[in-house]
Amino acid sequence: MDEPLPPSKRKTYVRPAFEVFHSPSLPTKSKRTISRWLDKVTDRLGHRHQQPEATAELAFEIIAFGRMRAFGQKTVVIEVPEVADHLRESPRHIRQSLRLLELAGVAKPTPSKDHWKLAA
Repeated sequence: MDEPLPPSKRKTYVRPAFEVFHSPSLPTKSKRTISRWLDKVTDRLGHRHQQPEATAELAFEIIAFGRMRAFGQKTVVIEVPEVADHLRESPRHIRQSLRLLELAGVAKPTPSKDHWKLAA
């Protein structure tokens, strides 16, 4: 069995740089508007289970997913499991990001916990 390395020989973990908005599909103005909404919303929240950057990035990706599915309509209904599969995230993290978007006025819950309305 391998012995653990002594602390002097262990490599320190360096957190990779995280770019919040890197999606090329939306114009820069939309990214700034969404960024301002999310900044306001995250300031109101006392605690988050996810990193704020990760939640904001996921919220941005959910909006992009909704726009992809909108087909010119003003609102689109998305399913949490479908979005989770598409973005390879857990449904819990998708719901957290949707709650952020709800506070920003972009998403609205439906009676079903797995369906949300997005303003496209």
